[in-house]
Amino acid sequence: MKKILLLVCVTISLFIIWCSNSSKDIVEQADSNDEDGQTFDVYFYIPEDNGENGIAIGCNDSLSPMQNTVYTNDDPLWSAIHALLTVEQDMVQAFGLETALADSTLEIDYIEDKNTYTVIALTGIVDLEEECDKLRFENQLLYTARQFFPNNNFIIVINDTTLSEFINNM
Repeated sequence: MKKILLLVCVTISLFIIWCSNSSKDIVEQADSNDEDGQTFDVYFYIPEDNGENGIAIGCNDSLSPMQNTVYTNDDPLWSAIHALLTVEQDMVQAFGLETALADSTLEIDYIEDKNTYTVIALTGIVDLEEECDKLRFENQLLYTARQFFPNNNFIIVINDTTLSEFINNM
């Protein structure tokens, strides 16, 4: 099962790179000064997995990282959050994974590291279909971000409202 999950992650990684083909996001490897690119994880959830193949997050789901490599000069945290916000749901569903952000149209406004905490400001529309999507949404964002600053706290802001306040008001 772990070999299949690894194969799925690699396949999805390649698809995300292919789908994120805007000039800001990907620069051809031949033009890149960094031949290895940036490698990072983007977190998706596995429905009804109960932590068997990932991190248990509640609602009987697991969170599972998918490794990605992009060739860009952008900040790695920016690249990872952007990849999370722009992945297509039908692609990840084909591999048994899901994203709570599928029906949302969020964009990065800014990301600012303040030494002991990091602010990730997003703008756009959030469309969560069910109550468990709130938990999935929050965990996908936080786990994707924490890999870069594991000891920092994160303040995620959506349309000038903190994530917790935003979710409570949905």
